[in-house]
Amino acid sequence: MRINFSRPLFIAFSLSFGIMLCTYSYTTSAESTPGEPSAIDAATKGMAAYQAQDYKQAALWYQKAAEQGVAGAQHNLALMYIDGQGVKQDYKQAAYWYQKAAEQGVADAQYNLAILYDTGQGVEQDYKQAVYWYQKAAEQGYKDAQFNLGNMYFDERGVAQDNEKAAYWYQKAAEQGVVNAQYNLALMYYIGRGVSQNQQQAIYWLQKAAKQGDLGAQRQLDALYTQSNMNLALDLYRQSAEQGDKDAQYGLGNMYSMGQGVAQDYKQAAYWYQKAAEQGLSQAQYNLALMYNTG
Repeated sequence: MRINFSRPLFIAFSLSFGIMLCTYSYTTSAESTPGEPSAIDAATKGMAAYQAQDYKQAALWYQKAAEQGVAGAQHNLALMYIDGQGVKQDYKQAAYWYQKAAEQGVADAQYNLAILYDTGQGVEQDYKQAVYWYQKAAEQGYKDAQFNLGNMYFDERGVAQDNEKAAYWYQKAAEQGVVNAQYNLALMYYIGRGVSQNQQQAIYWLQKAAKQGDLGAQRQLDALYTQSNMNLALDLYRQSAEQGDKDAQYGLGNMYSMGQGVAQDYKQAAYWYQKAAEQGLSQAQYNLALMYNTG
């Protein structure tokens, strides 16, 4: 029985940006002007202003710190340009500052820059650059970048199509709890794409996704369990039918007649109805007579 998947096998990107309120190593590329706050002081003031929801001041201080090479400030300033907080919304400026932070190894900035290249916001759309920066972030364990990189390999965007690498990155993201990666990885195991076909692994990852409330995974699990129960019922009916049990013979006839758990086969259905009918089972006699009447 082939499952009809309830949604496209591989799903859309999750476009998310996030402010970094964590502390970064404040390496600077320029000296502060005498009388001006140091890069560290400017970054700290920017964070304090942001937390106080004084976005204009936050942007001002982040700008000062960013110009002195503070990677965290560069990222946060980019985000403020994305959201239009304290500054006019400007995706080009956002891309500029994400680039600066990304080049210093900030995974959040690498991921967000990849999103901009992927969607063509603030920069010319460039899938190769998107892959490059997703890869950088993914290698640092950034789970959403791992998932999106898996999509790029599967969809052949900016990189040669490679199901094995797609499955590899879905696995990495799935292990970190990305529900869409768990779902996609499960289906790859189910159909044997990029990985060896393995129904147990498919069920394992569908269960993971289902526990997070993914409705598609819940539906696929239900279909797989139904199919598993059908296979078990078929085996039991066949064993009992071959041992002469008339009820099992009748049940097996029904499964062949309706195509439940097996390919529909009226000859096999008639065969098993005949066996049960010969033992006096009235339901089998009726079904067999109906089959003869209808041809």
